[in-house]
Amino acid sequence: MGILKELTPRDKEALLRVAGVYLLEIEIRENQNLFDLACRPDQDRVFGFKIEVEGELIGFIAGSIKQAEESLEEHFNRPTPISTKQKSAILQHLYILPQYHSNGYGSRLLGAALEQSHDEEVKDIYAEAWINPENPDAVPLLKQRGFEEVYHEQDYWAHDDFVGSELPCPSHGEPYNLCPCEGAVYRLPLE
Repeated sequence: MGILKELTPRDKEALLRVAGVYLLEIEIRENQNLFDLACRPDQDRVFGFKIEVEGELIGFIAGSIKQAEESLEEHFNRPTPISTKQKSAILQHLYILPQYHSNGYGSRLLGAALEQSHDEEVKDIYAEAWINPENPDAVPLLKQRGFEEVYHEQDYWAHDDFVGSELPCPSHGEPYNLCPCEGAVYRLPLE
């Protein structure tokens, strides 16, 4: 069934191992600060939850709380024409090891993040989704929970950090600017 808990500093190495299944090294470096803070439950503006099976971290979710009048660009690490006028939660990473997919673990992690957001009295929750034609990522899960797409871009992942370095998409092995993957931002109002 798996055990749901908050991330702790001891989880950092396991978190990076799970993230490494889905992210390139440069992407992990870009998100290093968020991962560090998500493993510290004393942080006010960042949160993280994990699922353990037989004592092993097999999945996690990490996000942050944004105050009113902040752009979402800095949290999504790319130009995104979305800003918020009210306190919001940003869900940036939700990963489950592939062999544990379709067991409800992603839903439980998302549920914990939604509960945390409610406790923090946020008004909107935003989630970023990688849309791979062969694997729809978290999109069905987000839609099931009531999230609606507010921004979609075919070349979402083809920003300077990746295209300039000619890194391959981890799903297709092609440079990001030639990859069929797309990206989107979803929103769930909590009012």
